[in-house]
Amino acid sequence: MVDGQPANLTWAESNTVTTGKPLMEPREYDPATAVYLSKIPRPNLLMMGIGHSGTSIATKMLNAMGWNLPEPRGDGGRAGESEAARAHDMRYCRQLANGKSPVFNEQLAMKVVSELKEPYVFKHPRFVITLQLWAPFLPQDALLIWVTRNLVDTQESHTRRGHMRDDSSLHPAATVKGHFEYAKNTYAWWPGPKVVIRYEDLVRAVSLFRRPEK
Repeated sequence: MVDGQPANLTWAESNTVTTGKPLMEPREYDPATAVYLSKIPRPNLLMMGIGHSGTSIATKMLNAMGWNLPEPRGDGGRAGESEAARAHDMRYCRQLANGKSPVFNEQLAMKVVSELKEPYVFKHPRFVITLQLWAPFLPQDALLIWVTRNLVDTQESHTRRGHMRDDSSLHPAATVKGHFEYAKNTYAWWPGPKVVIRYEDLVRAVSLFRRPEK
């Protein structure tokens, strides 16, 4: 986990972001610590990251620890997303990528946020582009989580699924590299608390809880 602002990261450097510290070794369950942690007020969380970068894994982990998801929620890779927000922002970003001037629906944003049950984790891949438009309707003390992933792997994941292409002639809103630049700027801009989490560290953390093979 890296705290700070990676605003100066380049496309190549983003592939080598590191925590600087090894993951903690597994420790025995401590009931007293668990009780203490359960009494700490939980902040509302905003989950941001390029598609296929691990935001769904992080969101599901947080949901299992007690953070609420939007209703009605998406399934599978859309866990933590508001279906209404997803449809709206996908249309907004599509129009932006096509050179149009999309209009952000403030009434819808207000309604979606008002229906979130605190403490919540609100995830949306298009937040890399639209979070500044959502911000007036979100609590400014919400913690922004930016999940990053090796961008070569991210691009390969998109390519396999026929999603965003690696094509410099396209609008930035339609490319992985463009989304990274949007995410970098959005993270630097966010006025509240924020943190960066690496997808690779999430995978390593999950592996610590795998059942040993017989």
